[in-house]
Amino acid sequence: MDFQSMVKLFSEAGIAIVSVSAIIFMSWKLLLWGKQIVDGVLAQMAKQNEAWQAVVDRSTRTLDEHSKSASSFQDQSIEAHKYQRDEHQKMITILDEIKFTMVRINGYKKGK
Repeated sequence: MDFQSMVKLFSEAGIAIVSVSAIIFMSWKLLLWGKQIVDGVLAQMAKQNEAWQAVVDRSTRTLDEHSKSASSFQDQSIEAHKYQRDEHQKMITILDEIKFTMVRINGYKKGK
């Protein structure tokens, strides 16, 4: 289509074809502009998502370390309480022996 035929088409169709073509052109430009905005927002969201994932990873590592140290402390506490129970059991046994010895020395008889 050469320039002469385009001028003839515009002169025959008049203002209607010019208006329609202008609306189509502006719509196309508007769509391109919208696509650029959406692409920019998507890129920004991707960066924000990467930063958020880094924060979540650090938080997860911190919680894992805390859980490990809490478990270690609990194991130490259980071992310490076991040692204390053993010591108390030994003390009870010794006190029972002392009581038996004192009863024998003092001549205590059951029922008296």
